[in-house]
Amino acid sequence: MAGRVSSSIWRATHLSARSSAKKPDLDNIAKTLSDAFDGAVFRDDALITRAVLEKTYEPQPPVLFTVRAAR
Repeated sequence: MAGRVSSSIWRATHLSARSSAKKPDLDNIAKTLSDAFDGAVFRDDALITRAVLEKTYEPQPPVLFTVRAAR
């Protein structure tokens, strides 16, 4: 994707992590995903002008990453 982009990340964490001292930091997950998609999904992750992050606790945790052209 060329030009400015908007990204949305929903990261579910396993329910057992709620009581654990080990927890995934949402901002680190966002950085890892945006770096991984740099050059493949969008031209440069520096072009992300809006990011919406959400972390929830689920029994079967998925990760959903959405990229759209920015308005």
